[in-house]
Amino acid sequence: EMLQDTAVVNARLPIQTKKAIYQVLDSGLYFNISHYLRDIIRKDLEARGIDIEKSS
Repeated sequence: EMLQDTAVVNARLPIQTKKAIYQVLDSGLYFNISHYLRDIIRKDLEARGIDIEKSS
């Protein structure tokens, strides 16, 4: 997946949260943490009615 106009965001997470994320990754649904986070953030923004194409 090639991404254009990207930014790096750092976040501190509890160790248990990181372990839970790796359980999701181990299921094979996501390639890596970035892929997972982009997907859940996109879904959250859509649920809130925020158009990411217009919010930049």
